[in-house]
Amino acid sequence: MADGSAATASLVPSPPALPVVMRRVLTLAAPTTLVAAVQALCQLVEPWLAARQGTAALAGWAVVLPFALLLQQMSTGAMGGGVVSAIARALGAKRQEEAAALVIHAVVIALGFGLVYAVLLAGFPRQILSLIGGPEAAAAASGYCAWLFGAGAIPAWLANTLASVLRGGGGMRLPPACCWSPGSATRLWPGC
Repeated sequence: MADGSAATASLVPSPPALPVVMRRVLTLAAPTTLVAAVQALCQLVEPWLAARQGTAALAGWAVVLPFALLLQQMSTGAMGGGVVSAIARALGAKRQEEAAALVIHAVVIALGFGLVYAVLLAGFPRQILSLIGGPEAAAAASGYCAWLFGAGAIPAWLANTLASVLRGGGGMRLPPACCWSPGSATRLWPGC
């Protein structure tokens, strides 16, 4: 009996040391944490810039912000989390065809939601924003809203969904690196 338990104990690997585990966790978390810090900085700078343009511009920014945050959270959190888990589950089970089909479905859904945002918020900004902030704030924000969602809703949905696909496949460094690309420098909305 003693010989059997000694043999079993020698087959069980010892857990890695705490510094090794911490280094691995920090290596995986660093890219996404850096992007989150930059996003937080942008969310602080943007209202400061709007405030420099006057009260009306700041009020306009304030009524657009909830929709920008909703887009970000839906595309990265709700939809993105589902995409990450579905892709990871399919790849973990060695079902490559299922993972490929999930990518196609995720892109179609992202295009649909991006189109809904673009049509509603770029096509009818005054009507929608006046429900939140009144006609003065809606008038101040309608141009910004039309530009932000008209030009940015579909690319934001696609970028966030495809970043989730990469994360689901195990790529933790490439999605944050895409946020630093020259094309993303022109983006003024939070999220990647």
